[in-house]
Amino acid sequence: MFVREGHAEKTKTDAKGHYRIQLSPGSYGVRVRGARLRTSLKPRTATVSSGGFGKLDFRYDPGIR
Repeated sequence: MFVREGHAEKTKTDAKGHYRIQLSPGSYGVRVRGARLRTSLKPRTATVSSGGFGKLDFRYDPGIR
C-alpha cells in the first residue's frame, strides 16, 4: 500500500512477486501486507519523480529451510 497525504493506493503482486503501480509525483509511505506474511515488513518510503520510473524491492524470508 502506498500512502500520501492520507490517500492510499493499493496494488497486488503477480505469481512471481512482481508488482507495478502508477502514482503521481511525490513521497509515499509504503507498507506491505499479505495473507501469507506471518510478520510485517518494515515500512519504507518511496519518492516518485514526474515522468519517471522507480524500483522498490522488498525481501521476505518465510523461514522455510
